[in-house]
Amino acid sequence: MNLNLGRPEFFIKGSLEESAADMMNALFRYVENGNTINDGDTVRHDLGYGEVRFVAKSVAQDRYFDHLGWGCWFYRSLIYKESPLFEHKFPVLQLLWPDKHGKYPFEEGCDPQASKLQAL
Repeated sequence: MNLNLGRPEFFIKGSLEESAADMMNALFRYVENGNTINDGDTVRHDLGYGEVRFVAKSVAQDRYFDHLGWGCWFYRSLIYKESPLFEHKFPVLQLLWPDKHGKYPFEEGCDPQASKLQAL
């Protein structure tokens, strides 16, 4: 997304792969059409069992290598000579989903299992 459209990459953790892949394709089309998604924005998507409201949160760069290894490798291979050399050159938004009671991991009272599945 960042390479082609100059917008943040998206990251979803703890979601079904097929559903997440469909969502990523829909998000790419949404951004490709000129829309933006920023830190704190909400995104709605039907994962096959009803619409879910995701909240976009910026991912701290110190978490990139732990969870975004291929992205780090990919972008470093393209722009490895740009200073500073060891700073990641692409922003990432994690799309957080709510627990069964509608609470997000950053909210008090979120189901610990939902928080654990999405923790970085």
